[in-house]
Amino acid sequence: MQEMIKSTVWHTFSTEWLVTALFSVIGESTGVFSCYYISFLINYIREEDAEITDGIRHLCIFIAAYIGNQLCRNFYIFTGFVTAIKMRKTLVDVIFNKVCHLSMKSLIATNSGKLISVISGDLFAAERSLSFAPLILACPIVNIFTYVIIGLTSHWINAVIVFCIWIFMILAQNVAGRIAKRMKAQDSALAD
Repeated sequence: MQEMIKSTVWHTFSTEWLVTALFSVIGESTGVFSCYYISFLINYIREEDAEITDGIRHLCIFIAAYIGNQLCRNFYIFTGFVTAIKMRKTLVDVIFNKVCHLSMKSLIATNSGKLISVISGDLFAAERSLSFAPLILACPIVNIFTYVIIGLTSHWINAVIVFCIWIFMILAQNVAGRIAKRMKAQDSALAD
């Protein structure tokens, strides 16, 4: 059921998610760039005969990148929350309409508290996984941008090392997520 819910919700809200993902890519890429650009500021401070106009230019570029990063990040977080609320409202409306069309026999045979718990659990699982959709869409682009900066500024072997660490972290999070899911299922079975 969760896969069907996720597919339907994705098709309904794909435009909002894609716009949010675009701002996510811009925001996170400018965040990476502003971190990278700090090295120019440090080099400027170290130079004894550097001109003040170069320092002002470097500082303005850094501030613009940082402000752009924060504005885009706030926008995609806000838009993600608004889209998640719209998504939840749509799913609750669909489920309410479905429950309204159940027969009286089905309603009497089903414990309403149990029905609400099951539906709420499915909604929460679908909403939680879809709330990360913009970042999941943006992650590969931002990672490639980061690896290119690392490769061009230091060495390509460093970019490969960072990539391997990232893969290890993804695998570790996957294992931790599976363990948490199994523990949640056991907890739900005991609560039911």
